[in-house]
Amino acid sequence: MQWTTINDLIAELGTSKLAELSGDGSEIIPSVVDDAISSATEEVKAYISVRYKFEDTPIPILFRELTKKIAIYNLYLRKNREMIVPIEVANEKNEAVRLLEQIKTGNIKIELTEKPSKIIFHSGKRYFDDVYLDEFRNFRE
Repeated sequence: MQWTTINDLIAELGTSKLAELSGDGSEIIPSVVDDAISSATEEVKAYISVRYKFEDTPIPILFRELTKKIAIYNLYLRKNREMIVPIEVANEKNEAVRLLEQIKTGNIKIELTEKPSKIIFHSGKRYFDDVYLDEFRNFRE
């Protein structure tokens, strides 16, 4: 499931800009936009899945916005591989990643269920029973 849509990108960039970034400028190429959105969605999920479970809950608006910013960066990067991505777009992507890092480390809390911490303890095979250990303790005293 993608966390932003082509319509969200049209609302942010406009139809002509999205057509320019996804193709030759005459029309929007949905497969190119979907690839950029999918990549952005996976990037956001990679950061937050360390701390939060989000399978059965609605996605917070913040994650949708961060996904949109990263998808836009991905589109610019795809179109302008030989050129520099506009500084505003790069800054928005860097800010999105900075926020994701803060969420991942727990410095920013989100209204989602946190994954429980796991403590794994394996004592291994027990070689001496309690009776034998008591005898050993008595021997030392």
